[in-house]
Amino acid sequence: VGDLCEGTGSNVFVGLDGRLVTPPLSSGCLAGITRDLVLETTDAVEADVSMADLARADEAFLTSSTRDVQPISAVDGRALPHCPGPLSTAAAEKTLLYQLGVSGLALAAAAFVEGARWAPKLTPLIWASLVFQTVVVSFASYLLWFWLVRHYPATRIAAFTLLTPVFGLLL
Repeated sequence: VGDLCEGTGSNVFVGLDGRLVTPPLSSGCLAGITRDLVLETTDAVEADVSMADLARADEAFLTSSTRDVQPISAVDGRALPHCPGPLSTAAAEKTLLYQLGVSGLALAAAAFVEGARWAPKLTPLIWASLVFQTVVVSFASYLLWFWLVRHYPATRIAAFTLLTPVFGLLL
């Protein structure tokens, strides 16, 4: 009773004394995919987080599949000293790099399968061009998204939402 559990449809991570902490699954929090990814790619630990811990946090962020890593700027009207802080920034970068790798591989595989299906009708040069274009355009869109997130954190979701269909049309 009195411990932090989660946000609405999201998980919470708190920076305490240079250490990244998230409530354990035993607290009743959502077993989120992005939560697991942050735990896997950072030095975050699971531990009970009291409301007093949240009040003294240096930084904090929410995670979810739609938000990825979303820094929290204030708790109960008190501005957090770092938003985004070094732990939040590192978590966002590591999860994004992981997602880039997975997305790039998935898109390359999709291009390969699509190219293979039409292979009898395509020359090797056109087939190679399709694979190359798919990988390069998807990578370029994520690089632009990554740059926007670094320089304009509030644009993250809007930028991703806008860029994905635009670059998809280019293919």
